[in-house]
Amino acid sequence: MIRLQMVVFLAAATFVPAGVAPAATDVKVDFVLETTDNQGVAATQKRFYYVYRPRNLPRDKPVPLVLVMECRGGDLPAKFFHRKADEAGFVLVSCAIEGNSTGNRGWVNGNPRERGFEDIDYTTAVIDRVSSAENCNDVFVCGISKGGHMTCAYACERPAKIRAAADLDEFMGLTTNIPAAPVPMIFFHGTKDGAVPYAMVKDTVDAWRAMN
Repeated sequence: MIRLQMVVFLAAATFVPAGVAPAATDVKVDFVLETTDNQGVAATQKRFYYVYRPRNLPRDKPVPLVLVMECRGGDLPAKFFHRKADEAGFVLVSCAIEGNSTGNRGWVNGNPRERGFEDIDYTTAVIDRVSSAENCNDVFVCGISKGGHMTCAYACERPAKIRAAADLDEFMGLTTNIPAAPVPMIFFHGTKDGAVPYAMVKDTVDAWRAMN
């Protein structure tokens, strides 16, 4: 019975009536990143990201671009953003850690003058590539947990590349991530979070309030 229900569900999910265009999907884009290691030595990395463009989004005029740090094309967070992209009319990019020097353990988002600019360069490369290919203008970046830290780190280092940023459930290192210019920021956190102290997130908010 369970197997029959699964077959019916999959059939319904993939059925497209005649004359109706199939829903947009994530498209994986592989590329070679030219960057430097933490010693400033030139390095290349095989990196990728996913692009989701709503079917009804016009290509004859610029549209917003939203980067989600630490998201995967087709996973639940990406599907949530698919719906928002369809509703609000923006191109969604799901960024990925895979391919950096950590062995996929996390973003390189500490002080880049000590740890290197690889993931700062990765994010910039993604912005430039997608903006050109998809006719995007205003760029926004957001993330949760490690992706939230990367969001703040990028806003600190490349503020001119984005219009605003959103951080959920994460703080940044106040001595390693230092805002260089004002950036509109929004933070979401709760006092009952047992893993990420509310006070540390508040310190991050205060650092951005001081800059802004």
